[in-house]
Amino acid sequence: MGPADDPAAIVDQYGRVHGLAGLRVADTSVLPEAPLRGPAATAVLIGELVAHAMRHDLP
Repeated sequence: MGPADDPAAIVDQYGRVHGLAGLRVADTSVLPEAPLRGPAATAVLIGELVAHAMRHDLP
């Protein structure tokens, strides 16, 4: 997760995939390192944040 000019970043902070219009990713694969504890809760949080961004038409 990061800016489009970062070669290691696949998505932005809203889950939008760089270079593909209309595609978002909302799971733990967007994190640079796998969570050691609570991966299910982390995945739910990421999903909620991306859903919030979509509902409110954030950039």
